[in-house]
Amino acid sequence: MSEIYNSKYFVTGGGTGGHIYPALAIADELTEDGAKVYYVGNKYIKKYKPEAVFATGGYVSAPMIFACRITKTPYVMHDCDAMPGLVTRKLSRRAKYVTLAFDKAKKYIPNKRTIITGNPIRAQFKTLSKEKAREELGLDNATLTVAIMGGSQGAKSINSAAVEVLKELTQELGLQVIFQTGKKNYDEITEYLKQIYPAWEQDKNLIIRPYFDNMISVLKSSDIVVSRAGSLSISEICASNLAPILVPYPYAAADHQRKNAKTMLENGACIYIEDAELDPNTLRNTILELINNPIKISYLKQNSSYLAKPDATKEIAGLVKNAAGTN
Repeated sequence: MSEIYNSKYFVTGGGTGGHIYPALAIADELTEDGAKVYYVGNKYIKKYKPEAVFATGGYVSAPMIFACRITKTPYVMHDCDAMPGLVTRKLSRRAKYVTLAFDKAKKYIPNKRTIITGNPIRAQFKTLSKEKAREELGLDNATLTVAIMGGSQGAKSINSAAVEVLKELTQELGLQVIFQTGKKNYDEITEYLKQIYPAWEQDKNLIIRPYFDNMISVLKSSDIVVSRAGSLSISEICASNLAPILVPYPYAAADHQRKNAKTMLENGACIYIEDAELDPNTLRNTILELINNPIKISYLKQNSSYLAKPDATKEIAGLVKNAAGTN
Protein backbone atom coordinates (compact mmCIF):
# COMPACT_ATOMS: atom_id res chain seq x y z
CA MET A 1 0.00 0.00 0.00
CA SER A 2 1.54 3.32 -1.07
CA GLU A 3 2.44 6.18 1.20
CA ILE A 4 -0.04 8.42 -0.62
CA TYR A 5 -2.86 5.91 -0.17
CA ASN A 6 -2.24 6.02 3.57
CA SER A 7 -2.29 9.82 3.65
CA LYS A 8 -4.87 11.73 5.68
CA TYR A 9 -5.87 15.36 5.23
CA PHE A 10 -8.25 17.72 6.99
CA VAL A 11 -10.17 20.46 5.21
CA THR A 12 -11.95 23.14 7.20
CA GLY A 13 -13.87 26.35 6.68
CA GLY A 14 -17.53 27.19 6.57
CA GLY A 15 -20.38 29.50 7.33
CA THR A 16 -21.31 30.09 3.67
CA GLY A 17 -21.13 28.19 0.41
CA GLY A 18 -18.24 30.42 -0.63
CA HIS A 19 -16.11 28.75 2.03
CA ILE A 20 -17.62 25.26 1.99
CA TYR A 21 -17.65 24.48 -1.76
CA PRO A 22 -13.97 25.31 -2.40
CA ALA A 23 -13.05 23.07 0.55
CA LEU A 24 -15.13 20.23 -0.88
CA ALA A 25 -13.58 20.70 -4.34
CA ILE A 26 -10.11 20.28 -2.83
CA ALA A 27 -11.32 17.28 -0.80
CA ASP A 28 -12.52 15.59 -4.00
CA GLU A 29 -9.20 16.22 -5.74
CA LEU A 30 -7.13 14.91 -2.82
CA THR A 31 -9.11 11.66 -2.70
CA GLU A 32 -8.22 10.94 -6.33
CA ASP A 33 -4.96 9.41 -5.03
CA GLY A 34 -6.77 7.27 -2.47
CA ALA A 35 -6.04 9.58 0.47
CA LYS A 36 -8.57 9.89 3.28
CA VAL A 37 -10.00 13.39 3.69
CA TYR A 38 -11.99 14.61 6.69
CA TYR A 39 -14.09 17.78 6.65
CA VAL A 40 -13.92 19.06 10.22
CA GLY A 41 -14.99 22.03 12.29
CA ASN A 42 -13.48 20.95 15.64
CA LYS A 43 -10.02 20.04 16.84
CA TYR A 44 -9.55 16.33 15.95
CA ILE A 45 -5.88 16.67 15.03
CA LYS A 46 -4.51 14.57 17.90
CA LYS A 47 -6.96 11.74 17.19
CA TYR A 48 -6.44 11.44 13.42
CA LYS A 49 -2.98 13.01 12.95
CA PRO A 50 -3.48 14.45 9.42
CA GLU A 51 -0.48 15.10 7.20
CA ALA A 52 -1.78 18.59 6.43
CA VAL A 53 -4.84 20.81 6.83
CA PHE A 54 -6.50 22.93 4.12
CA ALA A 55 -8.48 25.92 5.44
CA THR A 56 -10.73 28.14 3.33
CA GLY A 57 -10.99 30.96 5.82
CA GLY A 58 -14.00 32.08 7.80
CA TYR A 59 -14.21 32.07 11.57
CA VAL A 60 -14.91 28.32 11.64
CA SER A 61 -11.35 27.61 10.51
CA ALA A 62 -9.59 29.68 13.19
CA PRO A 63 -9.67 27.03 15.99
CA MET A 64 -8.32 24.43 13.57
CA ILE A 65 -5.43 26.69 12.55
CA PHE A 66 -4.54 27.33 16.19
CA ALA A 67 -4.60 23.57 16.75
CA CYS A 68 -2.26 23.15 13.76
CA ARG A 69 0.18 25.55 15.33
CA ILE A 70 0.10 23.76 18.69
CA THR A 71 0.59 20.32 17.12
CA LYS A 72 3.00 21.57 14.41
CA THR A 73 0.72 20.25 11.68
CA PRO A 74 1.35 21.99 8.32
CA TYR A 75 -1.57 23.96 6.92
CA VAL A 76 -2.49 25.67 3.67
CA MET A 77 -4.91 28.62 3.63
CA HIS A 78 -7.12 29.82 0.79
CA ASP A 79 -9.02 33.09 0.60
CA CYS A 80 -11.63 33.61 -2.07
CA ASP A 81 -12.23 37.37 -1.94
CA ALA A 82 -10.57 40.48 -3.33
CA MET A 83 -10.33 41.69 0.28
CA PRO A 84 -9.14 38.71 2.36
CA GLY A 85 -11.04 37.88 5.53
CA LEU A 86 -9.78 38.64 9.03
CA VAL A 87 -8.80 35.02 9.76
CA THR A 88 -6.66 34.83 6.62
CA ARG A 89 -5.00 38.18 7.25
CA LYS A 90 -4.17 37.40 10.87
CA LEU A 91 -3.29 33.70 10.75
CA SER A 92 -1.64 33.17 7.37
CA ARG A 93 1.90 34.15 8.36
CA ARG A 94 2.87 30.59 9.37
CA ALA A 95 0.96 28.78 6.64
CA LYS A 96 3.00 26.55 4.34
CA TYR A 97 1.23 28.21 1.42
CA VAL A 98 -1.51 30.80 0.99
CA THR A 99 -3.61 30.61 -2.19
CA LEU A 100 -5.78 33.45 -3.41
CA ALA A 101 -8.51 34.03 -5.97
CA PHE A 102 -7.62 37.67 -6.68
CA ASP A 103 -4.22 39.20 -7.38
CA LYS A 104 -5.12 42.42 -5.54
CA ALA A 105 -5.61 40.43 -2.31
CA LYS A 106 -1.91 39.55 -2.18
CA LYS A 107 -0.86 42.85 -0.61
CA TYR A 108 -2.83 42.00 2.55
CA ILE A 109 -1.11 38.65 3.16
CA PRO A 110 2.04 38.54 5.34
CA ASN A 111 3.40 35.37 3.76
CA LYS A 112 5.99 35.13 0.97
CA ARG A 113 4.59 31.76 -0.15
CA THR A 114 1.40 33.35 -1.47
CA ILE A 115 0.17 32.12 -4.86
CA ILE A 116 -2.66 33.42 -7.07
CA THR A 117 -4.51 30.27 -8.11
CA GLY A 118 -8.15 31.29 -8.46
CA ASN A 119 -10.89 29.51 -6.53
CA PRO A 120 -11.14 25.73 -6.59
CA ILE A 121 -14.27 24.71 -8.47
CA ARG A 122 -15.79 21.39 -9.43
CA ALA A 123 -14.29 19.45 -12.32
CA GLN A 124 -17.56 19.41 -14.31
CA PHE A 125 -17.08 23.09 -15.17
CA LYS A 126 -14.29 21.94 -17.50
CA THR A 127 -16.05 18.93 -18.96
CA LEU A 128 -19.76 19.82 -19.34
CA SER A 129 -20.61 21.37 -22.72
CA LYS A 130 -23.26 24.05 -23.24
CA GLU A 131 -25.19 21.69 -25.52
CA LYS A 132 -25.27 18.90 -22.92
CA ALA A 133 -26.19 21.32 -20.14
CA ARG A 134 -29.14 22.68 -22.12
CA GLU A 135 -30.25 19.16 -22.95
CA GLU A 136 -30.30 18.33 -19.22
CA LEU A 137 -32.60 21.30 -18.54
CA GLY A 138 -34.80 20.76 -21.61
CA LEU A 139 -33.72 24.02 -23.25
CA ASP A 140 -33.38 24.87 -26.92
CA ASN A 141 -29.76 24.95 -27.98
CA ALA A 142 -30.12 27.89 -30.39
CA THR A 143 -31.93 30.37 -28.13
CA LEU A 144 -30.20 33.07 -26.07
CA THR A 145 -30.51 32.13 -22.39
CA VAL A 146 -30.45 34.27 -19.24
CA ALA A 147 -29.86 32.92 -15.73
CA ILE A 148 -31.15 35.06 -12.84
CA MET A 149 -30.04 34.17 -9.33
CA GLY A 150 -29.05 35.60 -6.00
CA GLY A 151 -27.49 32.59 -4.30
CA SER A 152 -29.18 29.70 -2.50
CA GLN A 153 -31.11 32.06 -0.21
CA GLY A 154 -32.24 34.36 -3.00
CA ALA A 155 -31.84 38.13 -3.21
CA LYS A 156 -34.79 40.44 -2.64
CA SER A 157 -33.73 43.19 -5.04
CA ILE A 158 -32.94 40.76 -7.86
CA ASN A 159 -36.14 38.77 -7.30
CA SER A 160 -38.32 41.91 -7.16
CA ALA A 161 -36.88 43.31 -10.38
CA ALA A 162 -36.87 40.00 -12.25
CA VAL A 163 -40.42 38.89 -11.54
CA GLU A 164 -41.80 42.04 -13.20
CA VAL A 165 -39.99 41.44 -16.49
CA LEU A 166 -40.12 37.65 -16.93
CA LYS A 167 -43.05 37.66 -19.34
CA GLU A 168 -41.46 40.36 -21.47
CA LEU A 169 -38.14 38.53 -21.58
CA THR A 170 -39.60 35.19 -22.63
CA GLN A 171 -42.65 36.15 -24.70
CA GLU A 172 -41.71 39.46 -26.33
CA LEU A 173 -37.95 39.08 -26.57
CA GLY A 174 -37.92 35.29 -27.07
CA LEU A 175 -35.28 34.58 -24.44
CA GLN A 176 -34.99 31.46 -22.34
CA VAL A 177 -34.86 32.37 -18.64
CA ILE A 178 -33.68 30.26 -15.71
CA PHE A 179 -34.72 31.90 -12.43
CA GLN A 180 -33.55 30.73 -9.00
CA THR A 181 -35.66 32.49 -6.38
CA GLY A 182 -34.10 31.09 -3.22
CA LYS A 183 -35.96 28.61 -1.02
CA LYS A 184 -37.47 31.23 1.27
CA ASN A 185 -38.87 33.33 -1.57
CA TYR A 186 -40.24 30.78 -4.03
CA ASP A 187 -43.86 30.68 -2.79
CA GLU A 188 -44.13 34.46 -2.57
CA ILE A 189 -42.63 34.94 -6.04
CA THR A 190 -44.80 32.33 -7.75
CA GLU A 191 -47.99 33.56 -6.04
CA TYR A 192 -47.31 37.07 -7.30
CA LEU A 193 -46.39 35.77 -10.74
CA LYS A 194 -49.79 34.06 -10.99
CA GLN A 195 -51.39 37.50 -10.69
CA ILE A 196 -49.33 39.26 -13.34
CA TYR A 197 -48.61 36.31 -15.64
CA PRO A 198 -51.20 33.54 -15.02
CA ALA A 199 -49.84 31.28 -17.79
CA TRP A 200 -46.24 31.25 -16.55
CA GLU A 201 -46.26 27.51 -15.79
CA GLN A 202 -47.00 26.75 -19.46
CA ASP A 203 -44.16 28.98 -20.66
CA LYS A 204 -41.59 26.63 -22.22
CA ASN A 205 -38.99 29.40 -22.19
CA LEU A 206 -39.17 29.83 -18.40
CA ILE A 207 -37.73 27.65 -15.63
CA ILE A 208 -38.36 28.82 -12.06
CA ARG A 209 -37.13 26.86 -9.07
CA PRO A 210 -36.35 27.70 -5.46
CA TYR A 211 -32.90 26.16 -5.77
CA PHE A 212 -30.87 24.20 -8.31
CA ASP A 213 -28.85 21.30 -6.94
CA ASN A 214 -26.80 21.29 -10.13
CA MET A 215 -25.79 24.91 -10.61
CA ILE A 216 -23.16 23.77 -13.10
CA SER A 217 -25.85 22.90 -15.66
CA VAL A 218 -27.63 26.22 -15.08
CA LEU A 219 -24.53 28.33 -15.63
CA LYS A 220 -23.17 26.29 -18.53
CA SER A 221 -26.60 26.54 -20.23
CA SER A 222 -26.65 30.32 -20.12
CA ASP A 223 -25.27 33.23 -22.13
CA ILE A 224 -26.05 36.03 -19.66
CA VAL A 225 -26.25 35.81 -15.88
CA VAL A 226 -27.69 38.21 -13.30
CA SER A 227 -26.04 37.41 -10.00
CA ARG A 228 -24.73 38.54 -6.64
CA ALA A 229 -20.95 38.87 -6.48
CA GLY A 230 -19.80 36.25 -4.03
CA SER A 231 -16.33 35.08 -4.97
CA LEU A 232 -17.27 31.46 -5.66
CA SER A 233 -20.18 32.60 -7.84
CA ILE A 234 -17.80 34.79 -9.82
CA SER A 235 -15.32 31.93 -10.26
CA GLU A 236 -18.07 29.64 -11.52
CA ILE A 237 -19.38 32.38 -13.84
CA CYS A 238 -15.90 32.92 -15.31
CA ALA A 239 -15.55 29.17 -15.85
CA SER A 240 -18.86 29.08 -17.74
CA ASN A 241 -18.24 31.54 -20.60
CA LEU A 242 -20.91 34.04 -19.53
CA ALA A 243 -21.69 37.73 -19.85
CA PRO A 244 -22.27 38.71 -16.19
CA ILE A 245 -24.54 41.41 -14.75
CA LEU A 246 -23.36 41.67 -11.15
CA VAL A 247 -25.43 43.18 -8.34
CA PRO A 248 -23.29 42.96 -5.19
CA TYR A 249 -24.96 42.42 -1.84
CA PRO A 250 -24.35 45.75 -0.08
CA TYR A 251 -24.15 44.35 3.46
CA ALA A 252 -21.57 41.61 2.94
CA ALA A 253 -18.76 41.37 5.49
CA ALA A 254 -15.95 43.85 4.73
CA ASP A 255 -18.00 44.91 1.69
CA HIS A 256 -16.29 42.04 -0.14
CA GLN A 257 -18.99 41.60 -2.81
CA ARG A 258 -18.59 45.17 -4.06
CA LYS A 259 -14.80 44.70 -4.15
CA ASN A 260 -15.18 41.42 -6.06
CA ALA A 261 -17.58 42.96 -8.58
CA LYS A 262 -15.45 46.07 -9.10
CA THR A 263 -12.44 43.87 -9.80
CA MET A 264 -14.48 42.20 -12.53
CA LEU A 265 -15.56 45.61 -13.84
CA GLU A 266 -11.95 46.85 -13.94
CA ASN A 267 -11.15 43.86 -16.16
CA GLY A 268 -14.03 44.57 -18.53
CA ALA A 269 -15.67 41.33 -17.41
CA CYS A 270 -19.11 42.44 -16.17
CA ILE A 271 -21.84 45.02 -16.10
CA TYR A 272 -22.05 46.44 -12.56
CA ILE A 273 -25.31 47.55 -10.91
CA GLU A 274 -25.60 48.80 -7.35
CA ASP A 275 -28.27 47.03 -5.33
CA ALA A 276 -30.09 50.30 -4.57
CA GLU A 277 -30.26 51.11 -8.29
CA LEU A 278 -31.77 47.80 -9.39
CA ASP A 279 -35.43 47.92 -10.38
CA PRO A 280 -37.45 46.33 -13.22
CA ASN A 281 -36.59 49.11 -15.69
CA THR A 282 -32.88 48.96 -14.94
CA LEU A 283 -32.82 45.19 -15.29
CA ARG A 284 -34.88 45.22 -18.50
CA ASN A 285 -32.76 47.94 -20.10
CA THR A 286 -29.50 46.28 -19.14
CA ILE A 287 -30.55 42.95 -20.64
CA LEU A 288 -31.91 44.74 -23.72
CA GLU A 289 -28.60 46.55 -24.14
CA LEU A 290 -26.81 43.21 -24.22
CA ILE A 291 -29.13 41.27 -26.52
CA ASN A 292 -29.11 44.18 -28.99
CA ASN A 293 -25.32 44.19 -28.95
CA PRO A 294 -23.89 40.71 -29.59
CA ILE A 295 -20.40 42.20 -29.74
CA LYS A 296 -20.80 43.38 -26.13
CA ILE A 297 -21.90 39.90 -25.07
CA SER A 298 -18.86 38.39 -26.78
CA TYR A 299 -16.59 41.00 -25.18
CA LEU A 300 -17.86 40.24 -21.67
CA LYS A 301 -17.71 36.48 -22.26
CA GLN A 302 -14.16 36.73 -23.52
CA ASN A 303 -12.98 38.84 -20.59
CA SER A 304 -14.71 36.79 -17.92
CA SER A 305 -13.39 33.57 -19.44
CA TYR A 306 -9.89 35.07 -19.45
CA LEU A 307 -10.14 35.44 -15.66
CA ALA A 308 -11.15 31.79 -15.20
CA LYS A 309 -8.69 29.51 -13.42
CA PRO A 310 -9.86 26.04 -14.47
CA ASP A 311 -6.84 24.28 -12.97
CA ALA A 312 -7.06 25.92 -9.54
CA THR A 313 -8.38 22.81 -7.81
CA LYS A 314 -5.53 20.60 -9.04
CA GLU A 315 -2.92 23.28 -8.30
CA ILE A 316 -4.11 23.86 -4.73
CA ALA A 317 -4.42 20.15 -4.01
CA GLY A 318 -0.80 19.79 -5.19
CA LEU A 319 0.28 22.47 -2.71
CA VAL A 320 -1.52 20.66 0.11
CA LYS A 321 0.38 17.51 -0.80
CA ASN A 322 3.64 19.45 -0.94
CA ALA A 323 2.93 20.88 2.50
CA ALA A 324 2.46 17.34 3.78
CA GLY A 325 5.57 16.08 2.05
CA THR A 326 3.64 13.42 0.07
CA ASN A 327 4.57 14.63 -3.44
